[in-house]
Formats: sequence, structure tokens, C-alpha cells
Amino acid sequence: MPYTPLFRSVTAVTTRTLPADGARQHWVGCERRCGRPQGRVVDVVATPTGYRIEED
Repeated sequence: MPYTPLFRSVTAVTTRTLPADGARQHWVGCERRCGRPQGRVVDVVATPTGYRIEED
């Protein structure tokens, strides 16, 4: 499997190394953030080098 944002997110979940542990999270593969829920949420945005965490 190539080292893609999806691969990194699956790895983070299976190894319990989530970048925003304990918060309600919305994981996205690009800036569009499709499907973002309403309310307080931490966006975990995939970038070419890893993840960027953005909190409300």
C-alpha cells in the first residue's frame, strides 16, 4: 500500500497514536473538509507531510 493520507490515518487509528486524542475528530484528506459535522470538532487535515490539527 502506498504511503497516502488514508494509509497514515489507518495506521494512527490501529496503533492508537491519534494526533488529537480524546477530542471529537473529523479526519479529512483535503482543505474542503467534506462532511464536517456541526458543533465543536477538531479537524485533522491530511497534508503531504503528515497532519495539521485545527480546533474550533
